Amino acid sequence: MVGVLVRFSRWSRGPWVRAVLAGLYVVALAAAVPHGAGGHGRDGDWSSEEAQRFWGPSRMSASTTAGDGEDDDAESPAQRMTGSARHFDGVPSVGVLFYVGEDMKDHHCTASVVHSPKGNLLITAGHCSVGEDAAFVPDYQRGKDTQPYGVWAVDRTFVDPRREDYGDGSDLDFAFATVKPDGRGGRSSA
Repeated sequence: MVGVLVRFSRWSRGPWVRAVLAGLYVVALAAAVPHGAGGHGRDGDWSSEEAQRFWGPSRMSASTTAGDGEDDDAESPAQRMTGSARHFDGVPSVGVLFYVGEDMKDHHCTASVVHSPKGNLLITAGHCSVGEDAAFVPDYQRGKDTQPYGVWAVDRTFVDPRREDYGDGSDLDFAFATVKPDGRGGRSSA
């Protein structure tokens, strides 16, 4: 049996070790949080069917356009500068995370599916502060009546409590979330 020895310099070891420890901390925190502690205040009865009804096409579309100030038909700053940026149709493992924030307004962030044993894990930014009535829509298509991979109710979210907007805690700007099965009992396999 051949072993591989990986050596890290004193300077490169710190960030790598901190990232691994932060990930382990979030996984341990996820195991310790009681079921149904997702923030929607329904003691775990928020379902993917409810999420799909609540986050209908018009509400999703309004959430993604409110305050953007962007015109979909206008050329983006990247296109004006380089001439090379083009629209990307997306992939099924990346989508939009819709939620009602503490300000009682609709918000959205991007989230990605993380390969996991249960097939229900997402990663997003910690500053998103996923609030009430959260739903994940993989490969979101603005204005469509149905989404290609459905609407998934967010069950629980996990943010490292050491995350801050500035300083050392700003390196911890990530969050994990779990989604509930879809209406047919399926898992998020996007």
